[in-house]
Amino acid sequence: MDDLTVVDLTEFISNLSDASSTEELGKKIADSFHRTGILIVKDPRVSEQDNSAFIDMMETYYDQDDSVKSRDARPDIHFQVWCGCRR
Repeated sequence: MDDLTVVDLTEFISNLSDASSTEELGKKIADSFHRTGILIVKDPRVSEQDNSAFIDMMETYYDQDDSVKSRDARPDIHFQVWCGCRR
């Protein structure tokens, strides 16, 4: 767990016009995904209540039988469509 990257969006949100800051954050995020496949995001706009509701929703989803979850699979579009990385 010590190797996981935590990105706090507080400074990023307040400096949206700072291109170098944005590029640095992008590199940090990409590096985290390449190293671990995981990114932890701390967003000051999200309340503890909303965060708990999200975690509860994800736990409920992943507790479903695999046959139910497999209906959500979209192997034809991969992750690249979601992140805008299609080449």
